[in-house]
Amino acid sequence: MPKRASGQAPRSGKHDARNRKSLASPARLAALEACMIVRERNAYAQEVIAATIDRSALSAEDRAFATLLVLGVSSTWGTLDELIDRSLRSPKDIKADVRDALRIFRLPGEKLMLYAGLLGGFAAFFLFDHEAMSQMYFAFLGLLCADALAVQNLPGLAAFCARRKNAVSLACRGVVVALALVGLVTGVCTMAQMVRETVPVMTRTAADDSWDLPLTAAEQQAMEWVRQNVPETALLATNRTHTGQALEGLSNVYSGLSGRRFYMESFKYAKSNLGVPEEEAARRVDEMKALFGPETEAAEAAAFCREKGIDYVVYSAQAARYGWDITEQTQPGIFAGGAVPGGFEAVYENSDVTVFKVIE
Repeated sequence: MPKRASGQAPRSGKHDARNRKSLASPARLAALEACMIVRERNAYAQEVIAATIDRSALSAEDRAFATLLVLGVSSTWGTLDELIDRSLRSPKDIKADVRDALRIFRLPGEKLMLYAGLLGGFAAFFLFDHEAMSQMYFAFLGLLCADALAVQNLPGLAAFCARRKNAVSLACRGVVVALALVGLVTGVCTMAQMVRETVPVMTRTAADDSWDLPLTAAEQQAMEWVRQNVPETALLATNRTHTGQALEGLSNVYSGLSGRRFYMESFKYAKSNLGVPEEEAARRVDEMKALFGPETEAAEAAAFCREKGIDYVVYSAQAARYGWDITEQTQPGIFAGGAVPGGFEAVYENSDVTVFKVIE
């Protein structure tokens, strides 16, 4: 690391890094010149900054950035050299001015993060597999980082085009405009597709509550009762596992609102998100279909609940009304009738939900 004995005047123009043809920004070139002076003349970084960068014609923003670079390099000189040497067979393999440039032109932290997001996002998209294609969000992150990098490089692209001959410059600008138009058209088409698919669904949902399975006020009241009256250690069973016509097994609203455990509610992500073996999840789904199905007798249902340690059964008439409960059909089971099945006690009831307690 330089001793930085005393400040020196700026170097002559023939050594001025800014006089060399480069694609680097003026701020980086000014910082490179200052770091060369620090190294060659063992000067103090602050004095060199005052003699070069502060007296330059750079904008205030560029002077601030160049100052930050010089101070950052001078404070981490040894660490930077160690990192550079790791990539060399010998520290003598590169000249001193090349080493100066490598210290300065390291990848900025924000760009490093964007490149990491770009590469990591698309890598994760291909490495992970999820039933609902949730890994697409990794790809979205990659696309977002790619867009940010593209925007950052627009000034450099404009400068590149400006330095080329008229024909080449015109061709470069044409490519940029074409890509921008493609992006614009893609965005408009995507938005139009979303509107085309979403509006009919929303309209149908508003006109017909059978299209989707909303959470009703009665269901919320029932879960509040469960939260206040059912022991926290109790295990419950319910027929409400779906959220709509897709029958995807995504409903966790009862356990979420009540704060109680359910033997099987949502099963869609039981394997991928919770680590439940696929065979175990499938077995529990079949057991719930049988418990709420039309062929199960009351005594058999009560015996099953006692065997599995199920203390309460929460029957959703709202879910069963359109065949969107666990049984995925509309034939009533023992919990749908007006009479309380043997082996159970009705402890709560409203228009959409009945809570049965298993009798010991």
